[in-house]
Amino acid sequence: MKRQTLGWVVVLVVAGVFVRLGFWQISRLHEREASNHQIETNLRATTAPLAEIIALGGDLEYRHVTATGEYVPQFEVLLRNRSYEGQPGYHVLTPLALSSGGTVLIDRGWVPLAVGDAQGQPPPPEGTVRVEGVIRASKHAGSGLGPKDPATGALTAVFWPDLDRLAAQMPGSLVPVYLELRSQVPGGDGEQPIPATDPVLTNGPHLSYAIQWFAFSMISLVGYWILTHRRHERRTDRVLGDSPPSR
Repeated sequence: MKRQTLGWVVVLVVAGVFVRLGFWQISRLHEREASNHQIETNLRATTAPLAEIIALGGDLEYRHVTATGEYVPQFEVLLRNRSYEGQPGYHVLTPLALSSGGTVLIDRGWVPLAVGDAQGQPPPPEGTVRVEGVIRASKHAGSGLGPKDPATGALTAVFWPDLDRLAAQMPGSLVPVYLELRSQVPGGDGEQPIPATDPVLTNGPHLSYAIQWFAFSMISLVGYWILTHRRHERRTDRVLGDSPPSR
């Protein structure tokens, strides 16, 4: 009896962990839904000048904005580990000296590895350019085991668009967000860099993962009940088999 009780305790603990993991995935689903709603709201908002939108504060990612200035390509930095239609490459981050003062980094888009490695990415338009793009937030490496950029020195290629890290090597005062290019006037001369497009939003696999964890919980409970029931039947059969026949 004690062994059976201990078994049920273990199974209940395991099932409880599975249920907890299921609710954790539900929580992550709700977070993804809220994030997607904010992104959709920002994408639908009216395009406005960059300085005007930054002054609003709040969550500005993927808000469409315009900026006018002159590119300063000698300070370009490549953003590593970017892909386009399954091909590896870089994104090209080029500072734009704003006509109103300050500098904003423009993610001009994707180039293949060979182009980036040769530092042969097509140059941006010369002179005054009007850029339209979406706001992206600065990002830096976490505390885990992922790739990290050197903490000091000038960088020509980075894993993260960490604006605080790059500010020291950029001309002028760097705006605390960068822009993913969507269009510019005048346009570039070549087919590359290829600008990024607005994201396709999904809720991810969180709901299916939650269902799986809840299913694992039920399987562990029902499975152990069946196991104990069959053990009980076998013990009963043995007892009956060992009993002397009635007269």
